[in-house]
Amino acid sequence: MPNVGQQNAKQNSLNEVKEISETICRQLEDRGISSEMAVKFGVASKKGTGGSELVALPYKLQGKTHSYKIRPVNGKNPCFWSGSEDERGKHFFNVDCLNDPSLSDYPLIITEGEMDCLTILPHYPKCVSVPNGANLKSIPIDDERNNTAFEYLNNALEQLREVKEIILATDGDRSGRTLAKDLALRLGRPRCRWVKYPYKDSDQSERCKDINECVNLYGDKVIKEVIENAEWWSVSGVYRVGQLAPLPE
Repeated sequence: MPNVGQQNAKQNSLNEVKEISETICRQLEDRGISSEMAVKFGVASKKGTGGSELVALPYKLQGKTHSYKIRPVNGKNPCFWSGSEDERGKHFFNVDCLNDPSLSDYPLIITEGEMDCLTILPHYPKCVSVPNGANLKSIPIDDERNNTAFEYLNNALEQLREVKEIILATDGDRSGRTLAKDLALRLGRPRCRWVKYPYKDSDQSERCKDINECVNLYGDKVIKEVIENAEWWSVSGVYRVGQLAPLPE
């Protein structure tokens, strides 16, 4: 059990986070993320070095914020945690949606980052983000790093068992595809689908990196297109009818 000093340090750390500022709201809107939804979700602000504004992304359990991931709205670095050291990085962002019975018939969407999750949430409310991004290399299930790297899966195991369909909306780069593969292996490939992002207008040889970039280029309507066109993960021995040889007359 943490001592009084540790509890006070945790509380002081959380107190450094302030109500979301107009600057952060404006920056989120510029990235296609609803500031109204961000306020409702509890997104906050924190002063960075030199008076800069950082966004504080709340990680909650049963409605209570235990820690924040803090970063610039535009750009991933620097990124650091504030709050409970015992809980940070060990749960999905927005994990509470898995306990909402009104969302039981929705597919679960898993993103690689909180910004993508916030982009999707107004349109698909059963959406979470992994807390620590992607690894450059795949981690086998029997690897000693498995329990630490995927602790957020283990901590949501009971809720995840009830989910019938999972859409993996990780980034479209190499590390994002690696994360999707690792998640599908652990969650069960037969219930997993993966998304394919559209090509950029400026370069038809390059696809968008993530759902937030899609929205910035093509607007909110692209979210539904990307999610509804997600492909089922290939499973050995299972084929679509169109992939089968024609039957003899």
